[in-house]
Amino acid sequence: LVVVGLLVILTVEPLRQYIYNFVDKRFELHDRQQERIQKQLQIVLKSQRSLSDLEQAIRKAFQQTASVDLVEYVDADDQKLLGKPATRAYLQSTGKVVITEELPYRLDEDPRFKQVNDEVKSGTATAYLPIGQSEIFVGCFVLGPRKGKVAYSAQEVSAMKFLQSQATEAFLNARLYKQAVERIRV
Repeated sequence: LVVVGLLVILTVEPLRQYIYNFVDKRFELHDRQQERIQKQLQIVLKSQRSLSDLEQAIRKAFQQTASVDLVEYVDADDQKLLGKPATRAYLQSTGKVVITEELPYRLDEDPRFKQVNDEVKSGTATAYLPIGQSEIFVGCFVLGPRKGKVAYSAQEVSAMKFLQSQATEAFLNARLYKQAVERIRV
């Protein structure tokens, strides 16, 4: 009995420590990667000279963060978004990220989720990230299928929300600047 007790004590504690260290390192690696992407994004967003360059930089940041090949910007007045009135209305009114794979499980939370789910379930988009809200809703970034992954992790969604807020600020400022330059030219 003493030998079994010592064997358990000697094997369980090191195994527990190994598992804890492994999990901690995985989270630390992910956190460092997200910090690096966020720093790069802040530098890139501040250094872009044109709205199209900014849009391209935001696309690339979302591709890296969400592990997707395709990120498309859809303007608020684009037919792709106008053809999905419930999705457009939800994005415009809330400014919240829509993860399409979560919608079937969240139908009870918001009555609009049923209509949004019906509109997006036949497409290949995995997430909609609005730019702006209410009167200043200018469009959204639509993320395509994921690379070998089925679901977004909580950390990925958190990182996408952070990028969305940074991208929204930069995108709206760039559009305002572009409009001001156009007014000066007239």
